[in-house]
Amino acid sequence: MSSSATAAGWAKQAWASLGRLSYTSLSLLALPSYAAELAAHALTGQQTPDLAYERLGLCTAERPAGPVLWFHAFSIGESAVALPVIFRCLLEYNEHVHVLLTTSTPEARTLLQNSLPPRVTVQFLPLDNMLCMRQFLAHWKPQACILMESPAWPALVECCAAAGVRLALLNARLSSRVFLSWFCSAPRRALLGSMLSSFNLIVPQSDIDVGRFRILGATLGQMPGWCSDLKYAAALGTSVWHLWRPRPGRIAALRQAVAGRTIWVAAHTAPGEDEAVGSCHVRLRSDWKGLLTVLVPRTSSRCKQVAAMLADELSLKVVLWSKVVDIIAPATPAAAA
Repeated sequence: MSSSATAAGWAKQAWASLGRLSYTSLSLLALPSYAAELAAHALTGQQTPDLAYERLGLCTAERPAGPVLWFHAFSIGESAVALPVIFRCLLEYNEHVHVLLTTSTPEARTLLQNSLPPRVTVQFLPLDNMLCMRQFLAHWKPQACILMESPAWPALVECCAAAGVRLALLNARLSSRVFLSWFCSAPRRALLGSMLSSFNLIVPQSDIDVGRFRILGATLGQMPGWCSDLKYAAALGTSVWHLWRPRPGRIAALRQAVAGRTIWVAAHTAPGEDEAVGSCHVRLRSDWKGLLTVLVPRTSSRCKQVAAMLADELSLKVVLWSKVVDIIAPATPAAAA
């Protein structure tokens, strides 16, 4: 090996070490403030103590006997990507294999909790620092960790690699903005390259993502091909129905409540779009008698805010889905009528 190649290798390792040291130090320094914030949320009732414990890597659920496959999906969108793979694993492996599914948003955890088969345990992902991750891995001892879309979990990847946990990255993608943010900083570029080298398997969404991961340090041996977007997997419909399926009583109540009405569904709305939908509803209802508009904001945390805005500014009658009562008081979901 030439001296220039050796020097380049040393420089890359030095940048990676600098990036890793910076991230580890900052994440540990921020831990006390995160812990204080979690304690405040628990004391004020914004979340239960169990959820705060999970953020700190203190697991409240017992580890089942046998192998554990760990999937991490950051939010609801990534959960939709993970579900077809999880259900396939449950079908392929016997009852002694269990699945741990972690997420990072309250909306996703609320949706997933108690909605999946008994062999699937749902938890919050701990804060991404060495202390919390080591505590988490010491409890669960997974055989493999499968991340959805993003590899940017430095402490998670380092702790898994040190513990001998095999790593996979499915539906991997790097947008142009994210790619440039990693590429244009030498410490960040070297850190991501070091993280990618720990993965046993990387399955990007497209050939463009293959190129971007290749530039940042992944090898072709890690990427046997690309998968297109797993959100459009054929099994997704079945998985989503299993997760979202309403109870029979609620289905009957909803059918009775909306019978004969014209329904307009505005789904996955972003801030600023809700007002436009409400205004359109006001203009359309004169021509469409009994029009029922079902508005589904992109994040469930905005539902109450949107409902209040529609009621106050546009004088619309709004009913939240969470307030719908089975059979006893049938009503319409999240509707502006």
